[in-house]
Amino acid sequence: SREGDDFEAVHLLGGALMARENHEDTLKARRIEERAADIAMDAIARARALAALGKAQIRLSEFDTARKTLEAALDTNILNKDAYKRLAMLDFQADRNEAALEYADEMVALGVAHARVLGIRPLALARLGRTEEAREAFGFDTYLHQTILPPPPGWDTIEAFNRTLAPELVTPPGLRSTRHARAPPPHRRPPGPAPPAPATAPPPP
Repeated sequence: SREGDDFEAVHLLGGALMARENHEDTLKARRIEERAADIAMDAIARARALAALGKAQIRLSEFDTARKTLEAALDTNILNKDAYKRLAMLDFQADRNEAALEYADEMVALGVAHARVLGIRPLALARLGRTEEAREAFGFDTYLHQTILPPPPGWDTIEAFNRTLAPELVTPPGLRSTRHARAPPPHRRPPGPAPPAPATAPPPP
């Protein structure tokens, strides 16, 4: 590592550059994530940087290089979800559906069964036209929770609780109407009445 470098700060900068979604900043992000991978202090951090580097390389259409980078990320930390997801997307993009399925099966055999693997496997089956197997692979009987939760203490029914809670979730104090906007911090707000108190759970009827 390089003295004075902070992995989290460097990795965060790479993500911020990628978020700008233009060619010049993606080139910068690629260099930044290469640096992040170089200064990472452990396998988990290095895999995070390599997964982000692979994303930048994909965006720059460097697909063969990206595949090698993402494979290196999984060699470093097999549990990195982003690296696995991006490798699977490269397979789908190249219409390598059988390869995507085989890789998912290999991951499961190694004991890796995070949400990305469990989602990619049935998708690969569906893309291969194996619809019934895809439905079974989704595992609705195993993973789908179909029980209606009981109402909280003080409420007769969950429907009554939801009706009272809904307005609090839709229009909490301080929420601005503009898309993605947030209320400004206190030191930047114009003078005026004090802001309302934070929302609390609705009282029972």
